[in-house]
Amino acid sequence: MAVPAAATTYYEQSFSSEDDLLSLVLEYDQSLTLTSDYYLHILGGLPQESQWMVQRVGSHGYCALYANHTGTGAAALARMITPAIEVEEGAGVRWSARSLLPKLPEAYAVMVRPEGGNTWTVLYENDAESDRWQHRAVSLEDWVGQTVEVAIECRSKDAFMLAIDDLKVGTLPEYEISFQNNTPVFCTPGQVNLDIIGQNLGKPFKQTGARLYINGEIDEDWVYSSLDSPYQPGEWANGCLYIDMAEGQQIEYTIAILEDDVEIDSCTGTLICNSYERNLLVDEGTGTWCNNCPMAELNIANVRDIYGDQLIMLSTHTGDVMVNADYFSALKMYEVPYFMVNRSDDWRCSRSALKSTLKEAAAEFTPWGIDAKAEKTADGRISLTVNAYASQALDNSDDNLRIGYVVIGDFVNVPESDARHYRQYNSASTTDYEQLYFLPTYIPAELWNYNHVTLESSAAFSGIAQSLPPSVEAVTAYTTNCEIGMPDEAEIAENISVAAYVFDVTSGKIENACLALVEGINSIGSVVADPEANATEQWFTIQGLPASQNPGPGLYIVRTGSSARKVLIK
Repeated sequence: MAVPAAATTYYEQSFSSEDDLLSLVLEYDQSLTLTSDYYLHILGGLPQESQWMVQRVGSHGYCALYANHTGTGAAALARMITPAIEVEEGAGVRWSARSLLPKLPEAYAVMVRPEGGNTWTVLYENDAESDRWQHRAVSLEDWVGQTVEVAIECRSKDAFMLAIDDLKVGTLPEYEISFQNNTPVFCTPGQVNLDIIGQNLGKPFKQTGARLYINGEIDEDWVYSSLDSPYQPGEWANGCLYIDMAEGQQIEYTIAILEDDVEIDSCTGTLICNSYERNLLVDEGTGTWCNNCPMAELNIANVRDIYGDQLIMLSTHTGDVMVNADYFSALKMYEVPYFMVNRSDDWRCSRSALKSTLKEAAAEFTPWGIDAKAEKTADGRISLTVNAYASQALDNSDDNLRIGYVVIGDFVNVPESDARHYRQYNSASTTDYEQLYFLPTYIPAELWNYNHVTLESSAAFSGIAQSLPPSVEAVTAYTTNCEIGMPDEAEIAENISVAAYVFDVTSGKIENACLALVEGINSIGSVVADPEANATEQWFTIQGLPASQNPGPGLYIVRTGSSARKVLIK
């Protein structure tokens, strides 16, 4: 890789202690007091008013935080303002940011004004920052030769905590790219599109090409065409990147970005090629009474960064209002939180081993493919159609291979009258547990999501008899149709879906799985959607969390009435 020229920093703040805030002018509304039952462990106790503070957030380390849930609906409008800075050629602002709580994304802006001025100019704004750390940059080219002040302003309205770190104002580095690799781990044979986007955090540069490494070796036959225009600071861009994959092939790849044939930065990933599209199904045992179960959400978030929506998480509760006793008993779990990948006894694990267990399961080839469609019937049931197919002929004379399914739903916005039953017990006592450390001992329902909770599961372990023939022919689709009773929980649960799978009824092991959202049910409750022509759009993250209509880069679900589509913003 090229060694970038050193950048000149006029102002830098890494927020390693409370004293670091003294170099900034801090502004906030002292009349706004925090909602007392939303926070714990802030500076040893709850501050009377919202304010900037420095705290450690997990392995990331110390950063600046602004707690802002006041229950008033008022925008925070809290600022951190740098000392006066004289802007030179090639200057810009760089920082890192994240929303601390996935359910409540934070809004903020980066602004500039002349020294002593009264009017701020917005350089960057974000209405719903990611709950994963994001590195960002913006140019100050329009302010060259002027003395300015730069501010980061929290604009959240009753969110939770905005985190800011590594604030730097100065000349931008020669080369620095922040990559976002959205390429699925699993692929099918043929030409695979690498869905990689990059944000330029340095000076403008012209990308003249790219280089592909497969398992550490340069692919000399791989060709990439260059972009026509330079990357500007803060600009996101992507290229047409493809790799040819064969069935059963597994590779580690690196894409190196070139300028004048010099490697300036790179992005890595993994591809595993199966016959058909593949998903991993993970069963989680949990309960609202379990004080360690919230910690498992951190592990789930980490593996979802790798597998994205190719990871189907099923959450089965025991001992609480969302209990599914039969399903939990069939999983044979004797502690929570606990996990089981593809229902294999070989892939049972604690939360700390989830990542390695998934990697082992992902490496095992499956010849099976599956897709499904689910919709609400006129009499209020669920009609399920499943198509299964294998890339090779298989003997199923003993009827071991079957189609199974389980109905799931999200408990996100529970009725206020029932909210006390959905409080999550939380014992996170150190900052190792990131946002959990700042949440109270009993997390209110409005701050916590229960996603993919198992509901109706009568065929989850027995499957549908004779749903696959005694002799499975290669590359032949087999269709199974059935009707399922609508779970009572659909009255308050959202995103009612069916997880369908091909599995071995004797061992219980799942070969492949898919997820089908039940059509004809509104995203909240079981009311049949009747959208009008002027229905408004609703944006959600891929995990089903609400997002703004002006979100940052990423994959989103956009609902308009009863229809939905995926949108990738780069």
